[in-house]
Amino acid sequence: MVVQEQLATKQDLKELETQLTTQIKELEAKTTTQIKELDAKTTLEIELLKRDLKIWFGGMLVALVVVISGIMTMIIHLGGH
Repeated sequence: MVVQEQLATKQDLKELETQLTTQIKELEAKTTTQIKELDAKTTLEIELLKRDLKIWFGGMLVALVVVISGIMTMIIHLGGH
């Protein structure tokens, strides 16, 4: 009887091991997919941020040129009077 219980326990452990191995493989695959998706999303967000910063700096450069031109014009007009 004890031998049968041990065999049943070994069989149960083997089934449990198989189930756990399957679950681990499924979780690994799911985690790998999630990491790839997160990496792609992060890359996209970084590219969008770079684009936005280029637009912002370009706008600031245009504003600076306009302000300097205005100041130069004022200096010329004020200096001429």
